[in-house]
Amino acid sequence: MAHPAPLNPEDIKAGWVAHEAGPCPVSPETLVHVRYEDGTDDAWTSPATAGWWDAEEPEGSNWHSRDGDSGIIAYRVVQA
Repeated sequence: MAHPAPLNPEDIKAGWVAHEAGPCPVSPETLVHVRYEDGTDDAWTSPATAGWWDAEEPEGSNWHSRDGDSGIIAYRVVQA
């Protein structure tokens, strides 16, 4: 799989934050817009729906790929 392009200055200005795996950086109640490495995205979604929250993991918070095929590469908070 090709690596996605890094965030550009406009993305950063719009509130996008790059992420390369690891714990979910927002609370479960926070609505986020996420980008996946396959180029797709989900807007106004919860961390659990985005593939971010997994009760089987320690702390219940870890970054996972959506449906096991495409990891989350960036996010921005839509509603805290």
